[in-house]
Order: sequence, then C-alpha cells, then structure tokens
Amino acid sequence: MKKILILIMIGLSFNGRADTDVVENSPLCKSIEKVVGISPKNATKQLGAPTNKSEKDVKNPYVENAKDKEIILNYPGGYTVFRYLSHNNKYILLRAKLNTKSFNASLNETIPSDLKKVILKHGKPDEELNGAIRYYCTFEANEWANIYHKNGKVTDVEFIGYLD
Repeated sequence: MKKILILIMIGLSFNGRADTDVVENSPLCKSIEKVVGISPKNATKQLGAPTNKSEKDVKNPYVENAKDKEIILNYPGGYTVFRYLSHNNKYILLRAKLNTKSFNASLNETIPSDLKKVILKHGKPDEELNGAIRYYCTFEANEWANIYHKNGKVTDVEFIGYLD
C-alpha cells in the first residue's frame, strides 16, 4: 500500500510540473522577454539605440517559399536577435546576451547583481556551468537563460529562445 501511495504522489508531482511548465515559460524567462522586448522596436525602447543593426532574409522552416527576417541589434557587450515570422506577421525573441552595463532598471529588478540574490529570487538553478548558472524556461528544456557570474557578481545574461 505504501509503494502505491508513493508512486501516485510522484506521478501527481511530475504531472503537475509538466503540465504547467509546458504551457508557458518560467517567470524568469517571461521577465527577460518582457524587459528585452518582443520586437526590435520594443528592444530599442527598452535598451536604447543599438550600436549596430543588421537584417537578413532567412527561409521559414515551416512554410514553403516564405521568407522571414532575422534582425540583430548589437549593444556594448551584447546583442539581441529577433525573427520576424512572415506567415503570421509576428516577431519572436530568439537570442539575447546582455552585459550588466547595458541593463535597464527593469532588468536589474529581474536579475539582481549579486548571484546569491538571483538564486534567492529565482530558486535553485537547473544547471551549474563553468562560470554560469542555467534556468530552463520550459519543461522540455529547449529554451533557457544563462546567468554568467564572476566572484559572486552577475556579469552577463543570455536568453536562448526556440523557434517552434
């Protein structure tokens, strides 16, 4: 009886996490997306004018003969990469890496400068890497945020998105 009860509890715990995490990104990742912006125009408004901007046409992986655009905004010590999906007239944030020097007030609230405060605010990281901690955005772990640190201080934040 104890074995059955334990298995049921494990199954409920796992299913509860899977159902919630698959549906939407973690609060940390949603905050990064919100603060960086959901389009190049929003990113410029949030982070300021980029030092350089480039665009290139890319093939849409799902719609034959459709061309999307990849827009890269460079900032001191960082960048953002957006994909414009032509078939549904929408931008998505694909990648971003920002140095703490280019953080705005909202990003400072989301990611404190002290590594211990980051962990207190966002919980135990999913992975610890050499010089970084990683939080997965979804249960599938195909999107994540890396928080780079040195001597207990946050130096950079990297967001890796996923083109579904």
